[in-house]
Amino acid sequence: MQKIVWNDTNSQIIIRTPVWNHIKTLEECADTLVNQTLDNNYKKLSFDYNIEVIELRNYSFEQLNYWIRLNIFLKYNPNHTFSLMTLRCSKFETFPVILDVNYSDETSFLFCNTEEEFQAQLYGLCNKGFLKMSYSLQRHIPYSDLQTVAVYSKILKEKVVKDKIHQVELVKKYNKPWSDEQNSIFEDIMDQYRSSIVNKDAQQIKRITNDYSFEMKKKYENLLINRSERSIYEHLAYFDDLLAGVGHPDDYAKKDYKYFGSKNRFDGNKETNPARIWRRRPNNK
Repeated sequence: MQKIVWNDTNSQIIIRTPVWNHIKTLEECADTLVNQTLDNNYKKLSFDYNIEVIELRNYSFEQLNYWIRLNIFLKYNPNHTFSLMTLRCSKFETFPVILDVNYSDETSFLFCNTEEEFQAQLYGLCNKGFLKMSYSLQRHIPYSDLQTVAVYSKILKEKVVKDKIHQVELVKKYNKPWSDEQNSIFEDIMDQYRSSIVNKDAQQIKRITNDYSFEMKKKYENLLINRSERSIYEHLAYFDDLLAGVGHPDDYAKKDYKYFGSKNRFDGNKETNPARIWRRRPNNK
C-alpha cells in the first residue's frame, strides 16, 4: 500500500520544500508507533499507516496552507482507519508549524517554532494518542475485525487450501474428454470458421478463434456447460488441425483418431492453425 498519498499536490515540487522534511519526520514517527511492542492488553492489534499531503488553496492561516495528515489503520482491516494527527506547515518556511493530535488529552493546537521543540513534542503526543486509540479499538470494535497476524495467517492458509481444492475440482470438471456430441458442434461450424480465417495473419486468426469460442459458449450453452471459453478456443483450433489431417495421428488423442483427415480445408493445406495450443498427452490418452 502506498505510504504517501498526494491529494492533488505536486510531489516533484514538494520534495524541494520544507514540507518534504516534515513528511520524512512523520514517516519515522509513524514507523516507530506501528512497530512498537504493545503490552498484552493490545496483543490483538496490528497497525499500518499512510500519510496524506493536502494543499489548501486560497487559504491563509499564517501561510500554513499545507496539511500533512497521519492516518493509522488496522493492518488486516483497512476499513478501520483513524486520523491520528495533522501537521500544518508552509512550503516556504520550515517553522513555525502547528501540531493537531487526536485522541490526546493535550491541547488541540500546539505551536512549534524550532526543530528541537517540534521533535520533543511530536512523538510524545502521537504516542499518547496512538495508545489511547488502540485501547478504544480493543474495547469497542468487534473481535472479528481485530485480525492479528496469527488469525490472518490462519484465514489465509484456509483460503489457500480451499482454492487448491477448488482448482482440483475445476480440473476434474473441465478436463473431461470431449464427447462425440460436443465434437459434432465443431464439425458443423468448421467450414464457417475456416472461411473466416482464410488469408488472415496469426494475430487475426487468434482473435477470430477467440470470438468464435465466445459465440459458441453462448449458442451451445447447455451442451458446453462444463467447458470454459478458453477450452473451446483451444479445442476449435485443435479440431481444425485434426480434421485437416495436420501432422500425424499420434499428435492427437487416441479417441480422436477417427476424425483425422476427415474434412480437408478448402485449399487442402496442412499447416498448423496459429491458434493451436500444444499440450502433452501421456500415451496419447
